[in-house]
Amino acid sequence: MKTNTLHPLRASLLTLGLILAIIASAFPHSVSAAVLPASTCSEAGGVRTCDLYATTGTLSLPGGGSVTIWGYAANSGDPASLPGPMLIANSGETLVVVLHNNLGESTSLTIPGLGGVSDLTGAGPGGTKSYIFPSLQPGTYIYQAGPTANGERQVGMGMYGVLIVRPAGAPQEAYGPASTFDDEAVLVMSEVDTALNAAPTTFDMRNYTPRYFLFNGKGYPNTDEMDTIAGHKVLLRVVNAGIQSHPIGVLGLRYTVLSMDGKPFAYPYSAVSETLGAGQTADLLVTIPATAPGNQRYAVYNPSMRLLNNNQRFGGMLTFLHVLGSTGIGDQTGPSASGLSLTPNPSNGSSLITLNATLTDAENNVVQAEYFLDAAGADGSGILMNASDAAFDDLTEAVTAVIDPAPMSSGSHVVYVHGKDAAGNWGAFKSVVLILDKAGPSISSLSANPNPSSGLVSVSISGTASDSASGNSNVVDAEFFIDVLGADGSGTPMTRNQTAPVVSLSGTIPASTMSGLSEGYHWVYIHAQDSYGNWGPFGSLQFGVDKTGPDAGNVQLRPNPNNGSLPYSPSIQSVRVDARFTEPGSGAVTSAVKNAEFFIDTVGANGTGILMTPTD
Repeated sequence: MKTNTLHPLRASLLTLGLILAIIASAFPHSVSAAVLPASTCSEAGGVRTCDLYATTGTLSLPGGGSVTIWGYAANSGDPASLPGPMLIANSGETLVVVLHNNLGESTSLTIPGLGGVSDLTGAGPGGTKSYIFPSLQPGTYIYQAGPTANGERQVGMGMYGVLIVRPAGAPQEAYGPASTFDDEAVLVMSEVDTALNAAPTTFDMRNYTPRYFLFNGKGYPNTDEMDTIAGHKVLLRVVNAGIQSHPIGVLGLRYTVLSMDGKPFAYPYSAVSETLGAGQTADLLVTIPATAPGNQRYAVYNPSMRLLNNNQRFGGMLTFLHVLGSTGIGDQTGPSASGLSLTPNPSNGSSLITLNATLTDAENNVVQAEYFLDAAGADGSGILMNASDAAFDDLTEAVTAVIDPAPMSSGSHVVYVHGKDAAGNWGAFKSVVLILDKAGPSISSLSANPNPSSGLVSVSISGTASDSASGNSNVVDAEFFIDVLGADGSGTPMTRNQTAPVVSLSGTIPASTMSGLSEGYHWVYIHAQDSYGNWGPFGSLQFGVDKTGPDAGNVQLRPNPNNGSLPYSPSIQSVRVDARFTEPGSGAVTSAVKNAEFFIDTVGANGTGILMTPTD
């Protein structure tokens, strides 16, 4: 008689596989998408600043009950979450983490793999401390409580979270083109020993014996599934935040180990299970078979078989990769876009512009959104938008992005938005027009009257201001300067004939100002402002101040000498006076000779002499 004996490990795996198949078949469709935001926190000038509030919270345990935890929150007054808020940055940036301590004891922060000196002191109760990490490199990292006096217990209480650094400009890559992925998810492994949670300042860590084993702060059956579709590559960013070591496996599939602790391998390798020590991270790339049927589930689990909640099976570190379907099979329509808005719009380009939209899909979750400026590009090549609630996990998603108008030209720009669903379908584009008014009105048709002038009378100046080519905003102000430009808004105001994009301007240089100008040529500079505060370029006009009359010369009397009775000619019974008047005289400005007069024996007041007639 022949007897076949199964190896104990193989028997365990076979049993596990049968049980998980039964469990998976009973699951409803998942509603959580395996897509993470492009970035988090705030960024300015290559510096990304994140606030973490060390505080307390409550963790619900599988099977009922709860424990107090210590952890991190993103906002003051919020309870701690497990794990802490996800921090997502880009390579090359400087990360500044501002730690606000709302605990009753000192705490510090450390990010293994990013270097820096261990902070043994930290921030005291109610204190704040900043940690700076320059020149970030791509990878998955853990942030956690640092080595203060109670640091180990603080980590055991839940003071940890995940930092993701993406390659700049390549959010769908882990480390480079060879690590491209379609979907991604974070798995934070940790444990709970309720005795520690009951006495976080006095518990003897040598007696640490966890009873609950968690993925992202939850034990099965409360864990969240990770959606994907057939043929996709899923990047699992795995972090062991526990005190103990834990392996990770995907039942029925192998994965490629890309990195450990944020350090990519020159030669990634294939594995069915990889063990992570306390505080370690790994990036694992799982390829879903192209033939996987819809609703297929692959168990992601702890291969050590300790799938327990307080020593009760099945529980612990167990979740599923849920295959929604294949691209082009079933749902073939992408999300529709609606509600596009830009704030502010129109804009003068002095501040960032917020783009908002709503994406809705009838069958599958919205998993990605992007926008293009002025021309729509290939699907997936646009600028990524974020889910307004920080997670793409629903059929309808409000999405947002921030547009920097600094490099954009003044005028109208078209913004195109569309989204992708979990079946891989990109939706149709919807567009909104951004009116960018970054330049002020232009000035034309300048004139001055009189020009030149004697410097004794007022001079009227006029012109046209037009914003039609630089945003078509209303012209709301105008001013002029004489000879020297001043600060915007500090000149002599001019009058507008209306409030419109094109206006006529008028102003007066008073006689009191003219009299103070030196003889010669001067410049008047005129510019205008539009309703978005933009002062336009100056238009200029030269005008003359002529304070010196013409020179007189070649004066002749004919006949001369005369006996008092000799006429100039038989037809002209008088003495003829001839003279030549030349402008400019001793001054710098040339004016037309307007009048001439002469006096006999005694010079009188200007304009009281005997008028002379021009010979031309």
